[in-house]
Amino acid sequence: MDSRFAIGMVLGGSCVLAGLGVGTLARAAQDVASPLMTADEAAIDRIIADLYASISGPVAQERNWDAFDSVFTQDARLAAWFPQLDGSVAEMKMTPSEYKERSGPMLVASGFSETEVNRELDVYGSIAHAFSTYRGEYTDARGEPRAIAGINSIQLVKTNDGWRVHSLIWQQAGDALPIPERYLGADR
Repeated sequence: MDSRFAIGMVLGGSCVLAGLGVGTLARAAQDVASPLMTADEAAIDRIIADLYASISGPVAQERNWDAFDSVFTQDARLAAWFPQLDGSVAEMKMTPSEYKERSGPMLVASGFSETEVNRELDVYGSIAHAFSTYRGEYTDARGEPRAIAGINSIQLVKTNDGWRVHSLIWQQAGDALPIPERYLGADR
């Protein structure tokens, strides 16, 4: 397996960040208090912030897998697409449990952190779609910081327990696939 693909698969999930950090999570938390947000939008905002926070942390910090599990429906699915050096795209499909098993050790070993830098949200009744632009950073095997970015496509449903992620699909950005300006938000 190409090492870029392996790092991207493990780290991209939810998906990412040089010049980033907890500022975006703090901004997302502040947005929840905005009187312009509906109750559903605020609940979705909290779920997405919890998703990003649950996979992020410094080297050697265990991830909050209970928080990670709590954002998903029981039958949730995750999938990732990663551009390869030859121009092709590699695909990886998994359940949240498989993600934890595959990615958990590397998230802890690499000190992976991911934050949302922009979101396009549509809500219709009890379904919602968030196009969430992310940036992340991790430490590579040589101890050097590395940055990644991409877009998470998050499909949410309103359950009896509130809003939950039903599916998460992410595409990591690369030289041949930069993030379009319209998805970078005002804070570019």
